[in-house]
Amino acid sequence: MELGDSLLVDGGLLNNCPVDVVRDMGADIIIVAAVGWDSKGAAELDNSVDILLQSYRIIHESQMTVNMKDVDVINYTTLERFMGVNFSSTRIADIIRAGAVTASRNLSDLQDLKKTHKLNRFPEALLDSLTVYDNRKYYSVSITGNTTIPFSGIYSQLGIYPDDPLVPDRLLTRISAMRMSGKYDRVDFHLNEKNDEYVRLFVDVNDRKPAQIYGVRIRGNNKLSFSFIYRLLGINILG
Repeated sequence: MELGDSLLVDGGLLNNCPVDVVRDMGADIIIVAAVGWDSKGAAELDNSVDILLQSYRIIHESQMTVNMKDVDVINYTTLERFMGVNFSSTRIADIIRAGAVTASRNLSDLQDLKKTHKLNRFPEALLDSLTVYDNRKYYSVSITGNTTIPFSGIYSQLGIYPDDPLVPDRLLTRISAMRMSGKYDRVDFHLNEKNDEYVRLFVDVNDRKPAQIYGVRIRGNNKLSFSFIYRLLGINILG
């Protein structure tokens, strides 16, 4: 099984799958997303359910400690305020926010991994070239290329507008998001310097055309003309 160069692992998986096994599967980088709750003190264990959960927690944490020694980054989110029955939209949003807060605390470690292993979606030469324009502003943002998607939709997806500061990481993140959206066969960009304060951004796209109807077969019709039925359907046939 080819897993590539990195792997995001569910913390629970590492209870039964040591890190060395995961690395043997092909992972050079292991980022663990683990969730749980803090252990309670003796005074807080006031019912059989708490005692049972505490017993499980001790075994779980002991095994996790052994398996986590060689993990690159651990995102451990404490969810002591939540139970397995908390499936309301509000509670789910709270759980997602708790995970986002945990990830933000590990942002510097993740960035260090990215630099160490050169995990960039774009060539380093391009990254270096953009630093020349760092903190300049966009004088204009132009969409070029072959597209049937309204420009307003592309601008909204890009999320970069005239007079915004040029932040290289943000620009590359937005271009990457467009490429991964599934709407385009190609998304490229280039910058033209206007002056010491402003640059022009050109985003060239080739959108992915939706499938077109090649033919329609109509059965069971003895009276109406096919052209009339086609008009009722509002379907244009290729060819």
